[in-house]
Amino acid sequence: MFAQFLQNPESFQSADESDSTAELWSSSGRSLARGWGLSDSQGNRRMAGLFRVSTLSRWSALLLFTLVAGVAGAQDAAPIYPQGVPGVTAVGNPEEFLRQLNTAIDVTSRRYLTANVHTPWQIFHGVLALRKDFQLKLGDQKVSAIAWISTSNPQFDSQPLIMATQYGGKFHPFTRPYAFEGHPAQFLALLSESDLPVTHSFKAGTATVTIEDMLRNTMADVNDREEITWVLWALTKYLKTDAAWQSKYNEAWSIERLVEIQTRAVVESAPCGGNHGLYALARARDKHLQEGQPLRGTWMNADQKVKRYIEIARSVQNTDGSFSSEFYKAPGYSLDLNTRLNTTGHTLEFLSAGLPDSRLKEPWVERAVAALSKDLIDNRRAAAECGPLYHSLNSLIIYRGRVYPKQAEVLKPVVPNALPANPDAKPAEIVPATAGKSGADAASAAPAVLPKGAEPAATKPAIAIPEIAEPPADALYPVRVLAPAIPEGIKPVSSSEDAPPPSRPVRSGARIDGAVIPISG
Repeated sequence: MFAQFLQNPESFQSADESDSTAELWSSSGRSLARGWGLSDSQGNRRMAGLFRVSTLSRWSALLLFTLVAGVAGAQDAAPIYPQGVPGVTAVGNPEEFLRQLNTAIDVTSRRYLTANVHTPWQIFHGVLALRKDFQLKLGDQKVSAIAWISTSNPQFDSQPLIMATQYGGKFHPFTRPYAFEGHPAQFLALLSESDLPVTHSFKAGTATVTIEDMLRNTMADVNDREEITWVLWALTKYLKTDAAWQSKYNEAWSIERLVEIQTRAVVESAPCGGNHGLYALARARDKHLQEGQPLRGTWMNADQKVKRYIEIARSVQNTDGSFSSEFYKAPGYSLDLNTRLNTTGHTLEFLSAGLPDSRLKEPWVERAVAALSKDLIDNRRAAAECGPLYHSLNSLIIYRGRVYPKQAEVLKPVVPNALPANPDAKPAEIVPATAGKSGADAASAAPAVLPKGAEPAATKPAIAIPEIAEPPADALYPVRVLAPAIPEGIKPVSSSEDAPPPSRPVRSGARIDGAVIPISG
């Protein structure tokens, strides 16, 4: 048979499909086609061309054929999507499904970050998922993350986390990947999930900055030359959807204009598969409806975009319930944990917010919840990147809050004790822009007034911080901290993403972004 192949390799293209050697030849052609971006028939012809080279001896050709065929056989033996994954059988069994969901949230919530070691970018992702319940390790204590951010004047890279500005205040903007904000208003958006009142205050050097100050600054800074996803996310939480204002550039802005820009944005090329933009659109649409407003014009377009990508997510879902490793571009599956958490977690986060109540218990949605829950349980002691991990946790918490609202455990709200001072912080004095100015100058530096009716302080209770209590000995997994680091020669860029770009260099044995929570034991 091999002699016949060496004499006339073309003949194997039309060989009977039941012939095992012909099948081996066909699989080899398919393997080459995948590697070179060719069709199967082109791959078979390329295989034939390989063996027409006159300088190859028959024995060399036989050896090459065997090696290529072996690789092709190995690739074909591995399914693209795993079948029959244990644990996903919880779908269809309500009690087991809920138990698995609760367990996934519980074990993932036990992970913790360390103040003054992990970056603000990492810490705010923990706040996104666990909100007021998120605690940090500070020395030998566990403290409320929100209280630590608000009262301790935190610093990172010798720079303050919170800054007073001419228009109010803001969190420190981008400096390098995974340190401070990666996008305008990102931290304010992540923090908005905690439902803090606009009167909630933060220490900023010698000044005090409130949520309202940050909203004013965000409204003043907004422009159409930077990403507006997180601006829409943050402002939608606190403003009415008919709010309009003027930026510091004398441009007219409104929530509706932000929605229009986000609706036109390309999903597939956006960070994290475009799910943050879809999430922000879904939240804005829902609030618009809650205010009794109809879906017309821009709002109808936003609603249609949300619905379209819900169906795309469903169409590329894997058979084990996870979502495509290619997000909305094409089907795909990854064996890498962080890739699965990044894609399934972000996609389910959008779906948990964007789907109507009537669809949250559809089988395909429950399969996704079960698959993500299983991944988090099975890999509860594995190192995980903060972004994918906490967006995954947030997706499950949102889902459980909508489908099983009575399952949410509420800690007893108390006012936290004063936090220990940060021994490493050397906060520079930050003077408010209006300090030392006369009445006319101070008035000219003041920000525009928030739209009437936009302030929710009157209807929302004061922030309730969870009790800071030492957890049981087995409640927290010990961690081995990797300090965030960027290799020499890597220069900061003007913007960053939640997920590392594929072209970024990686050191052997470590991730350069430092966004990893290694677990010992």
